[in-house]
Amino acid sequence: ALRTKRGLASQLDAIPGIGPRRRHALLVRFGSLDKIRQASVAELMTVEGMTRSAAQKLKDHL
Repeated sequence: ALRTKRGLASQLDAIPGIGPRRRHALLVRFGSLDKIRQASVAELMTVEGMTRSAAQKLKDHL
């Protein structure tokens, strides 16, 4: 499981505007990269510290 989380983290790290805090908050809120991919911009914005701009960049990269 640790290796999987590390893999998710590295994929999220490659996205501009997604730093360690947002990455952690996203993984806590959604639990997996697939669930993050399926989330709408509005759902992504419910994550602490996530702005509309950052949520849109995240969707564009995934």
